[in-house]
Amino acid sequence: AKFPIKNFRLVGKVNKGSFDKISAKSDFAENKHLDISLKKQEKTDGKILEVYSDIAMPLLSEYKFFQGLEGGNLNYISNFNKKNSSSVLTIENFKLNKAPALAKLLSLADLKGLTDTLKGEGISFDTLSIKYETAPSTMIIKEIFMIGPSISILIEGYVEKKSGLISLRGTLVPAKTLNSIISKIPVVGDILIGKKVGEGLFGISFKIKGPPDNLKTTVNPVKTLTPRFITRALEAAKKKEAK
Repeated sequence: AKFPIKNFRLVGKVNKGSFDKISAKSDFAENKHLDISLKKQEKTDGKILEVYSDIAMPLLSEYKFFQGLEGGNLNYISNFNKKNSSSVLTIENFKLNKAPALAKLLSLADLKGLTDTLKGEGISFDTLSIKYETAPSTMIIKEIFMIGPSISILIEGYVEKKSGLISLRGTLVPAKTLNSIISKIPVVGDILIGKKVGEGLFGISFKIKGPPDNLKTTVNPVKTLTPRFITRALEAAKKKEAK
């Protein structure tokens, strides 16, 4: 295996055929670890699963979205019961290389420089955060937020479990544009971004829809960014400054 697991240790408590509690630790290599913990929530039938990994890829290799991901550490927290779940996945300091879905989006958005970078050394990101909820029939993607030195992306949508239909909409903004917008915001709040920055395109809005093997992607230029995009970008900037 590319990422061999060594020294796997697991302590668990089983109740009626399923785990109520797990504490597991493992090593990939020197100073690269994997920690898994499962706890039962008090007074409910819910459980909390937490996973931390110093290397993200071994836990994501089955998902097309993460094809070509290099480096990065991963943190995953999920609150779930037999019917529903609410989860947050965070990956920090990684590169995306090739990444077919992102490559198509960049070429449609006519961002040739970034398309070339993606095919070559890869595009770096500081943070990827995915917040989603699952119900019996649908997975609701409340937010996919990616921010890095060259590009930032905010996506929301849903996936139908039975048909596999994917429906996503989002905004993609080159980092230089985003930084100039943020630097011109005196106070976060009710701002008319268009007036603050002057004319010019701020980014690309896009939609991705269809079954997994036949996704249709459409893009349009946008002149204003949603307050949510600005808020998330400011939060990320403050977090980076604090480090």
